Amino acid sequence: SAADKATIGVLVARTDPSQPKHKGLSQFILDMNTPGVTVRPIYDMSGEENEYNEVFFDDVRIPADRLLGKEGDGWRLVMEQLQTERSAMTKPGAVWGFGPTARELVSGLIATGKIKDPLVRDEAAQLYIEGEMLRLLVYRNMSNRLNGKPAGLEGNLGKMIASPHGQKLSDLAKRSQGAAGMLVNPDVLPLPEKHYGLFNNWDYAFWFGPASTLGVGTQEILKNTVAEHLLRLPRDSDPTAKMPFEEINKTKLKAAS
Repeated sequence: SAADKATIGVLVARTDPSQPKHKGLSQFILDMNTPGVTVRPIYDMSGEENEYNEVFFDDVRIPADRLLGKEGDGWRLVMEQLQTERSAMTKPGAVWGFGPTARELVSGLIATGKIKDPLVRDEAAQLYIEGEMLRLLVYRNMSNRLNGKPAGLEGNLGKMIASPHGQKLSDLAKRSQGAAGMLVNPDVLPLPEKHYGLFNNWDYAFWFGPASTLGVGTQEILKNTVAEHLLRLPRDSDPTAKMPFEEINKTKLKAAS
């Protein structure tokens, strides 16, 4: 995300192949202007090209003093970074809280008279309840951070709820307007004048929506994390978990032959 705007990146590299796959990883600070780094934008369904990019590394060399933390500590840092980012995305509203909220959806449905449809009304009520739950999770995360607690595994649960919540909000906003909702129309459902979201229309939220359950971990990854680490359900068997990384491919090739 935003690699075309970033001047600094973080690169995770395997620095010790004799260690198991989740060890032997290190993080490095990367100057995005380093020779050999190429950034190409990817258009999403909204027609925007300013969010996602593919990044190529051709014979890129990074000084050893760009090491972030300790050598071999890369995976732990990745996990902490992801937990922090997932907690930050636990917000009510479309596009991880950067777009319109359930309250604004309900206001628009009332303004257009669509709230009179009992099916629409029931769906909107469920989304409003979800939004309130996410709002309380925001306060909980904020309280933990103010009291010196790191972003915990709860961020996985929060993002797992927030991403499809945003998708359902924009989907109902478009769907409630019937055929008009099929058009590219930023004003398909009116928003209050005092809307403070970064993305101030339902169209962008709708087209961006599918990306929200992919970014910073897919729904499947988040569900596995919640199941294993919060619910303490048994992990899938992985015979390569403690195997030296350099031996994994050899073992796979031997098994395939």
